Amino acid sequence: MANSAIYDRFFLSGAAPVINRAKVVTETKPLTTVLDEFAAGTGRFANPRTKLFTTRDPVTVRTMLADHRRIAGTILSDGMFNVNSTSVDAWAALLASAKRNVMGSATELLPGSDKNARFPRAVRADSADYNYKYAFSDKKAWTGLATLDDAQIKLLAKSIVEETRMRIRYNHRYQYGIKNGLDVHYVIKNRGVEVPLPYIGLAQFVNRFNCGQYPNQVSFQGCLQNAILRADVDGANLSNRNSPMTSAPYYDENKLTAVPSNFGPGLIPYVTNGYNVNAADPRTGTYKSHSLRAAPTSLMQSDILEAVGSSLSTRSDTFVIRCYGDVTDPLDASRTLAGCWIEAVVQRIPEFCDPSQPPETEVCKSSDGQLHNPLLNQINRTLGRRFVILSTRTLTQKDL
Repeated sequence: MANSAIYDRFFLSGAAPVINRAKVVTETKPLTTVLDEFAAGTGRFANPRTKLFTTRDPVTVRTMLADHRRIAGTILSDGMFNVNSTSVDAWAALLASAKRNVMGSATELLPGSDKNARFPRAVRADSADYNYKYAFSDKKAWTGLATLDDAQIKLLAKSIVEETRMRIRYNHRYQYGIKNGLDVHYVIKNRGVEVPLPYIGLAQFVNRFNCGQYPNQVSFQGCLQNAILRADVDGANLSNRNSPMTSAPYYDENKLTAVPSNFGPGLIPYVTNGYNVNAADPRTGTYKSHSLRAAPTSLMQSDILEAVGSSLSTRSDTFVIRCYGDVTDPLDASRTLAGCWIEAVVQRIPEFCDPSQPPETEVCKSSDGQLHNPLLNQINRTLGRRFVILSTRTLTQKDL
């Protein structure tokens, strides 16, 4: 339940006041002004991918923008990245979007044009060092931010794709909502060929799979965190400055001292769980966790999500579809008299097929995300959101 709530029950609109991030933080434009300009089409949100979706009168649109429960019904996200992608180049391009960020003491090109992708633990307004591969023995590695070069980005992109190809073979990803007698570990096959199951929601991509029967590398960490570990083993120097991770002292559950459970009045029962620090190379199972893993410049999954998380999705809502129709000779079915190819660009919008229910109506039951909201009517339960045709064209032989 928590895994679903953390990443599938909210989104990042970018609606926020404009802040001057200096040593003395000041607000240069209040949220009301930001919303007014966005509604009027003269301004934008902090997340530039957020676009206005106007199917209502201006007063209603402005009211919805100011309501955190309704804002999603009047905005769209432009150019989202599908995390089910298995293209190394596509992932590398996404990660490279973190390049040339002026942050801390770094100008956009420091320390070089091929080594300036910033992945900070937090947005830095101080003079923090850009920290390009400083060893952990250097104090800058403990006060700065992570900066990656192009080679590191390529290795990380390759590792993300490898990790995804492995994880989509496992279908049981949650412990809740399991029906008695159902084999949750079945393998989907089509004509005898195994069919991978893509990430259905971002929670499945970000978080671990809550199944104790799967290998540790799937059930202990999310895709990105495991990809960082894969890349480090291959020499990326993301989490550990001396790859293949030989300098930082390892730790595991054997080095933790368990605290006996205490169920006395007013005391919190607590037992140290060694699984919380477990990390292994997904290919070999070799233990690779180390004691410097959470240093500010030791790249973690949360750092990547800080930089690119607002552009991630598990599907696209805009599609190009093609259809064909022809007329055959009634006296000779093998003879085509006329035919036509048509191409349409179709987009799913926030509105339901039955617009009597507002777009912010919950689709799923609040206590169980696998069940429908009982207040959702049958039309919207069956058909969901509306699709609209943005454009159509007739295709020629040259277009096919």
